[in-house]
Amino acid sequence: MGHFCLFAHNINEHIIPEMKKYLFILLITATSQIGFGQKKDKEKDIRTLLELTGSAKLGIQALDKMLVSFRDIYPNVPTEFWEEVRQEVNPNDLVDMIVPIYDDYYTLEDILALIEFYKSDIGQKMTQVQSGILEDSMNVGRKWGEDLAKKVVKRMERKGY
Repeated sequence: MGHFCLFAHNINEHIIPEMKKYLFILLITATSQIGFGQKKDKEKDIRTLLELTGSAKLGIQALDKMLVSFRDIYPNVPTEFWEEVRQEVNPNDLVDMIVPIYDDYYTLEDILALIEFYKSDIGQKMTQVQSGILEDSMNVGRKWGEDLAKKVVKRMERKGY
């Protein structure tokens, strides 16, 4: 009986705490790997969303507009130079910078719901007309701001400011 008590005491005092420590380490490792896997899945889903919305193409569009402006400002620079610049720029660099922003603002469930929406007919239509809506909205906003500024200046003049 004495040996059994000693054996039970050793199990309780030495083996069980060691097992708990290893189980704890195993649990932490497993959950961090799950979290890492979920993070990678979320990043992949964000990239899918950016592709579906056309946001992934924004870098290319912005670069092309910027190069047109530069060509106008620097007409003496040969076309080959601008073509070289265009080839050197990786538009995925912009996507790489945008992914963490989406990660901060959206949960994985949000991203999946947005993907589902943008795969739908109305989501695809929104993607197709979005740039026109944005451009028209910017033009209306600019006109609104100009008209408002004129009214403010006229009012200041009437008041003698």
